[in-house]
Order: sequence, then structure tokens, then C-alpha cells
Amino acid sequence: MALDSWWCCDDPQILLHALRFEPLSYFFEPAAWQALIPYSLTPWLSLTYDLDHGLFGMRPEYFYLHNLVVIGLCGWLLYMLARPWTGQFYAITTGLFFLLGAPVALASQQLMVRHYSEGMLFFLLAMLLSRHAVQQQRLLSSLAAGLAFAIAASAKEIWLPLGLLAFLMPIGNWRERLRCNLPILAVMLLYVPWRYYMLGELLGGYTPAASLQAESRLLPFATALQQAPEHFWQHPAIAAGALLLLALGAIFKYPRPCLRALPWLLALLTGLLAPLYPLIPTPGLGPGSERYFIASWAAIAFLAGLLGFLATQDRGRLVRIAVPLLLLALGVDTWQRATHILEQQREQQARYRAIGQSLATLDADTALLDDAGLPSWYTQGIIDLRPAMGNRAAPPQLIGDMVWLEGLPHPARRYLSYDTERQVLTDISDEIDSRRKAWRAKLRSIPMSIHFQYDEQAGAMFWQFSTKETGGSFALIDKNGTMPLPEQGQLRMLPPKPGACFRIRFQSHEGWHAYGPPMSLPSTGEHRNIDWQGDTESFQTRGTSNCLQVTPS
Repeated sequence: MALDSWWCCDDPQILLHALRFEPLSYFFEPAAWQALIPYSLTPWLSLTYDLDHGLFGMRPEYFYLHNLVVIGLCGWLLYMLARPWTGQFYAITTGLFFLLGAPVALASQQLMVRHYSEGMLFFLLAMLLSRHAVQQQRLLSSLAAGLAFAIAASAKEIWLPLGLLAFLMPIGNWRERLRCNLPILAVMLLYVPWRYYMLGELLGGYTPAASLQAESRLLPFATALQQAPEHFWQHPAIAAGALLLLALGAIFKYPRPCLRALPWLLALLTGLLAPLYPLIPTPGLGPGSERYFIASWAAIAFLAGLLGFLATQDRGRLVRIAVPLLLLALGVDTWQRATHILEQQREQQARYRAIGQSLATLDADTALLDDAGLPSWYTQGIIDLRPAMGNRAAPPQLIGDMVWLEGLPHPARRYLSYDTERQVLTDISDEIDSRRKAWRAKLRSIPMSIHFQYDEQAGAMFWQFSTKETGGSFALIDKNGTMPLPEQGQLRMLPPKPGACFRIRFQSHEGWHAYGPPMSLPSTGEHRNIDWQGDTESFQTRGTSNCLQVTPS
């Protein structure tokens, strides 16, 4: 399935970033890196796109092949890491259990998630080299472990706190572990000034750091962690109970070793959970966020193999048979959840492929009606990549919402729309008038207030919407796509482009919709504001596409 996929999601923007800047620039020049993302430091991600483009050009199937190879190697390295402590059988169980997981299934289908998997690859390699360095007292292995760990940290910051595990592995004494892991310690210390230099602050996340200090974030964080098993298993309560049963079996058999492993487990838990906290406000840890749990899933796979091994040592035949069967049942339940993720990805990839390829190949006489609302950073990214794909002609007109048909300056020769059932674009030129009439029939004029503020100093957008209506959702729409937004929120982002025109849409759960006027943020000022309130547009006559610049309050 993955090898049949096309550019999706964030791929066009990451690829454009890799093509526009040299690797040394986005590794060491803040402006070059922040041209992609201003609140997270993952330059290895751009480098992997750059390397694949250099090797394969604009052929996404080879990018996906690279992705699958990396994921397979992660499973193998996890097996190699577990084998000395679990034996051959349970080490194989560990690797297979990891590969069956829903977070891995998602990572296999999305190139933009490869910084998690590539980071894991080099993190696991660093831990293997660290163990070898302590066991053999090899300086070369120690230095190689530091290099691998540095790559892991540059791929994704979640791997940085997990470097503590190298100092807690049950091999050698603490002096030997400290001496052999000095390169890893050096990376952990040097990462701090590098991150501050590149981002201007230490704490990452989609929202400003000040918002994360609110006590109101703790309850959503606890709730998200309580619901985390739903990302891994089809029947999370049963699966968690099975793992608890294995843990009790291991503790009753080896109470003292399990007690000695407590600092290691606490360090692991802290390293896994700390990077998740900044994600609570935006984008959240609900459905669709499986990629954020890939490190947690690797830890669960490792612990499942280790607990299975400990629970069966010096036990009767019945236990030695029951434990593998229990792990097999867990694996089946895990795969059921993963297949659900794969099915969702199959539907998503079909939509992105159909619309993306049309944007890349068709001409300006065609209009694509994307009423499903792909994000504008994807559609604009594909348009910007047209020259790299060998197409310098004017792109097709993209209509991200039916509202943009009102006052369309140049009617298209033909109109295409995505057919969800057939998963292809179909010609709807003969239906465009009837579709517009049906869209108008669901319009309502309602009171609405819209507030936006872009804070240059914080590098963040703040917004708040309100209406007297209940039972609906808001979205920011521009001519290229749609971005769902909560009624109130904040998001770190680069300054909006001058003149960037958008509307706010309220979509009722009953099926009707309402639209604020087209507007754009003022192009200057430390605090660039929009404050608007009034009745939403009724479009009784043919509307206008002119964009209002609302005077700052």
C-alpha cells in the first residue's frame, strides 16, 4: 500500500524546504530552519527528504521504500537490544510486537512522520553501541554511540531525554557507564544551547510556552494518558490487563531485580511522557495522534518481551505455554487496531493522490472543487513544486469551499470534484449550478464575532470566535484549503503573508453553514489584530472576492 502512495500531508512543504536551503543552513542558521517550522527543531527530517530527492528525484515510491526500510531496521535493532536480557524467542517477540503496532502502521504510510522512525533508528543504535562500549571498554563504540545519539536528537527532540537510559542499563558499574557514555552526555548538554540559538527558546510545542504553565492543562494531560491505550489496542482494557498480569508474574518471581529496575522504569516513563505535555493544547493527543506515541509503543514492546521472559523462568510447562499464547493474543489485538489505522490511511492517501496529481499536472482552464477541505499548506505546496516536477504552466484554479465560487473572476472551462466512493476526480461541470443552488439553500445569516491577534514577539496567533448558535464547528478557509479551529486557541506560526485572504466558516451539525466576510490581517504592527462582529453573509446577490482588511482594535 505505502509504495503506491503519493505526496501527502506536510510532504510538499518539507520537500520545498529541503530544496530551497543547504543542509548546513537549516542545521545552523535559525532563519533557514524556521522557514519550515518555528517551534520544533528537526533538521534531520529535511535532510532525509534532500537525500532521497538527490537519489530518486520526484519519485515518491522510493521515499516510501526508504521509510519502510528504516521501520524494519527499527524492529531489528529492538530485537538486538532485547536479546541479551530476554533470550532469542522473546527478543523476536519484542521486534514483531513493535512492528505490528498502530503507531508503526501510521508511520509506514506517512513520510512526514519519518523523523520519529529515523530518530528511533539512531537512538536504538546509540543504545546498542553504548552497551558494547561498556562491555568491551571500547572508545570507538563510545564515540559512535554519541554520534548516533546526536543524529537521533536532531531528528526529533523526544529522543533527547531518553539518553538517560544509557546511564541506567544493568551492565558494568556506574563509573564505567558514566565514562563510556560521556559522548552521549556531551550531546545532551550541547543540545540545549543549540536549540536555544535555533529557536530562541527551549520549550517546544504548537502553542506559546506561557500557555503550558496553566494548571488547567494538567487535567487534559492526565485524561489523554488515561486514554493512551486506545492508540495501541482494539480492546485496550483487556490488553492493559494482560500486561499487568505478566508484570505481576515477573514481580512475584523476581521481586528484588524488579525493585532495582524501578529507577530505570521511572527514567523511561519521564522521558516518554515529558515531550507529550506541550502537545495538549494543540494538536492534542486524541484520535489520529498515534505518531506521538511511537516511542511509548517501542517501550511497551520491549517491556512485553522482557515481562514474558521473566514470567516463564523456572516455571511449569503450563505457564511456559500460557505466556506465549497471551502475547499472541495481544499481538492479534494490536494488529486489529493497526489495520483500522491502515484503512483510514488508504482513504486519506487516495484523496491526496487524486487532488495532488491534478494540481501538479492540469492547467488553468480547470477548477478543482475541494469541498472536502485539504489543508492549504499541502495544496499550495504542490503548486509550488510544479516546476520541480517539470511543469511551469499556470496551475488549475483551486476552490477550497463553495463560497469561493461567489465572484470567481474567471469561470473555469471545466470543474472537477473528488468522488469519495470511487476515489477519483469526476467532471461536475454540468452540476456546478445545481451544487451552488444546494449550497445557497443551506446558508444562514447569523450573528458572529471574530477576533484574531498575531503577536510578533511570541510568534503566535491568538483567536476567539463566538456565535449564539450551538452544535457546530468553526474552520478557517482560504481559496486553497481548510483548517478546522476551536472557538478559542493559540498557535505558533510564522507571520501571515501580507494580503493573505481568508474567511471563518461555522458548520452546523444540522447541515447548514454560515460565513464571515473575507478578511486579512494588517501587514504591519507588533500586534496585528482583527476585531469583527456582525451578521454573516447571506449572498443574496453575487458576492465579491475582495478581501477586507479590518482595522486593528
